[in-house]
Amino acid sequence: MYRQTTSRTLLEGDANGAKTRSVAYNSLLAGWKDYLAHYNQGRPIIFIGHSQGSAMLMLLLSRQVDSNPKILRRMVSAILPGGNVEVPTVAGGGGTFRHIPACRWKGQTGCVIAYSTYPGQPPANSLFARPNKGISAGLKGQAPKTSQVLCVNPAALGGGSARLDSYSIRRAAVTMGIPYFTTMAAASALAEAIRSVHQREMVIRSLQEYHAAI
Repeated sequence: MYRQTTSRTLLEGDANGAKTRSVAYNSLLAGWKDYLAHYNQGRPIIFIGHSQGSAMLMLLLSRQVDSNPKILRRMVSAILPGGNVEVPTVAGGGGTFRHIPACRWKGQTGCVIAYSTYPGQPPANSLFARPNKGISAGLKGQAPKTSQVLCVNPAALGGGSARLDSYSIRRAAVTMGIPYFTTMAAASALAEAIRSVHQREMVIRSLQEYHAAI
């Protein structure tokens, strides 16, 4: 948990943007230091963020992990979709990290998975998949002329296309008539329904009858 920048500040990029990003990052940094001091105990670490969370983790990784061999050895991976992680396109070009590469094969550790999804080439004015744009604008290593935004397919780390396991599982479940739930809320509702069926006789009522009883 950390203190976030508001959506308005992110979209408008007003004068308070740098200040609010600093507040957000310092909040995350305090939590990170507390975790290392009291809870990690040398265990492996996985970093996961999305959008603004990815941008904050990009800062944390570049400042606290990238040049720290001791912490790098504990890093399993970083999963940072929607954050515009950048890699150099030319020798000496800018990049978000110096010692954290893109994940390219199964079993690789100390690497990063980052992507933003589009049905085709992202538009020129896109806030994602373009260097120095969106939530990561102004972060370390943002150099549009010598870098590009990293895109790692989590289902095919080495490149190319692949079918996601979730697709195959969902299709098999539907074919076999097996209930399939994609959220914890839905799974929790199912568990509650099963418990209710075992505890009392199931009664079927219309939505109108349910609303009338509220």
